[in-house]
Amino acid sequence: MIPERKDDERGIWLRRRSLALALLGLALGMTLVAIGCGGGGGSGNGGGGSTISVAISPASVSLNAGAAQQFTATVTGTTDTAVNWSATAGTISSAGLYTAPNPAPASGAATVTATSQADAAAAASASVKISASTASCTFPSTNPVTVTAGQTTTGIDVAVPTLTPTLLVTAVGLGNSAGAATVPVAQGSSASLLIVGQGMVAGTCYGISGPSDVQVTQPVAPADFFMCGPSGGAMNTPCAQVNISVTSAAAPGARNILVKNGAGEISAFVGGLLITKGP
Repeated sequence: MIPERKDDERGIWLRRRSLALALLGLALGMTLVAIGCGGGGGSGNGGGGSTISVAISPASVSLNAGAAQQFTATVTGTTDTAVNWSATAGTISSAGLYTAPNPAPASGAATVTATSQADAAAAASASVKISASTASCTFPSTNPVTVTAGQTTTGIDVAVPTLTPTLLVTAVGLGNSAGAATVPVAQGSSASLLIVGQGMVAGTCYGISGPSDVQVTQPVAPADFFMCGPSGGAMNTPCAQVNISVTSAAAPGARNILVKNGAGEISAFVGGLLITKGP
C-alpha cells in the first residue's frame, strides 16, 4: 500500500516509480533482442554472419557452335564450395566444362549458371555468344574411282574406322524415296539425296568421295532432319535430306556417300552415288 504523503511528495514518488519501471522494461527488451540475434545463421549465410557469394569465370565468352569452354566458380562465405552447373543451351558437366550446341541456337546466345550447393539463393551467371561453325565438313583424303557408267564396286575411296551403333547409313535415295542400291545423278545436274540410318541427326556432316566435283549443301536443322520409314510402316528411322550439285566436268562413275559425326566416326554407303554422263 502506498503510504500517505503530502500531495507534492506523492506525485514525485509516483513519477520516479514510473521512470524506474520504464527503464526496467527497456533493459529487458534489449536483453531479449541480444538473445534472439545470437546462435547459428539461416539460409544465405555460411555461419558466423558471413554471406555466401558465388563468382564465375570467365564472365562472358564467344564460341563457335560445338566448341567447348571450361568455366570455374569461386564460392566464399562457407566451407562448402561445391556448385551445381546449368546452361540454357548446350551442355555442361559437373566440373564446369561447357559445350555449345551445334547447330547454334536461333538466339545465338546461352547463359551458364553456377549455383551454390550450400545456398540455392547464391548464384552467378556467365553469358555465351554462339556463332555458326565456320569449319568445313572434311573427310579423309580420297582418290577418284575409275568405273564406267552403270558399274558399281565395293571397298573404294575411303578407309572407314570402326563404327559404333551411333552412326550407320542403311539406305539412300532420291527425293523422298529411299532404298536404291545406287542413286544416279547426271553431270551438270542437281539432286536431293535422302540418307537413312542410325545417327542421321543435327551435328552430322555429309560428303561425297572422290574429287571435289560434287558440291554438297549441308543439311539445316530442324527442317532437313526427320524420322522416316518404309511405305506404310512406322516412322522410326532417322533421315537427313542433303542437296548435291554435280559439275558438268565431274568424273563419271561410282562414289561413296559419306557421313561423319562429332566424335569423328565415319559411315560410308559404298557406291551409293553414280555419276552418269550428261546429255
